[in-house]
Amino acid sequence: MTAWLYRLHDADGHLLYIGCSRVDVEKRTLAHRRKPWGHRIATVSTESYPTHAAALKAEQKAIASEEPAYNIGPGGYVSGPRGTTESLHWQTADQALQRRNYGDLATWLTDQRATGLSYSIIAFNLHTVTDRKVQVTPQTIRNWVKGLERLAEIENA
Repeated sequence: MTAWLYRLHDADGHLLYIGCSRVDVEKRTLAHRRKPWGHRIATVSTESYPTHAAALKAEQKAIASEEPAYNIGPGGYVSGPRGTTESLHWQTADQALQRRNYGDLATWLTDQRATGLSYSIIAFNLHTVTDRKVQVTPQTIRNWVKGLERLAEIENA
């Protein structure tokens, strides 16, 4: 099954987003156009891969090396411009957990999820263990966990 790696650029050629899709890239682009930054999309470039795993691996490498403006967090989920919102929450939580000897945020999240806790409870626990410095939604926790799972899947492929 063919999968696609796609890049979204603004009118000046700046890279906005890198994504991977098993479906029509035009449909994915329409979804991105509904994002707060979607009005900036001017061009779309694509590369095809024989499998979804190959496209995911290429996506991860491309995000790491090309640093698109709107791919942030583990796995490159979309949430806002680099350096704001979620990435600051991630950095603040990571630093707070390490200061309190909980390890890094990725390990902490993996451990929390392994115990079967819901995303709501994990969000509350994170808020508590960071001395209320980090308040994120259960959806943010879900995105982070899914991103970590995706990274693990890519590394094991």
